[in-house]
Amino acid sequence: APVVVVGAAVVVVGAADTSQVYSVGRNEYGGLGDGTTTTSLVFKQVVSMSGAVGISAGYAHTFFLLGNATVWGVGFNIYGQLGDGSTENQRLPVRVLGLSTVTAVCGGMAHSLFLLANHSVASAGHNS
Repeated sequence: APVVVVGAAVVVVGAADTSQVYSVGRNEYGGLGDGTTTTSLVFKQVVSMSGAVGISAGYAHTFFLLGNATVWGVGFNIYGQLGDGSTENQRLPVRVLGLSTVTAVCGGMAHSLFLLANHSVASAGHNS
């Protein structure tokens, strides 16, 4: 069965049988992960995210947890919530820096949380 994740601005679907990821919706900040900021009314494949085992959508950003326990994010990043060391919105997935044992991820409005294999939690983004 497909995995469906709904954020405030995007809908992301992972096809369980192929590990391919598709997205649809508003794309002002690049959260669809297709390399553009063009809103899409039809599902488009997310660039370079084959093999995703988990997906999380925040306000206008999306995360992909890969089988190797790394996380990649795309979209709204003005508060650094993608965890890539920048505050620039990303149209293509970028790796979350400094985390290599992630078991779950949750995107919020302007922050993100990452559950690690040792049961600790890391965060990125706005903290007020």
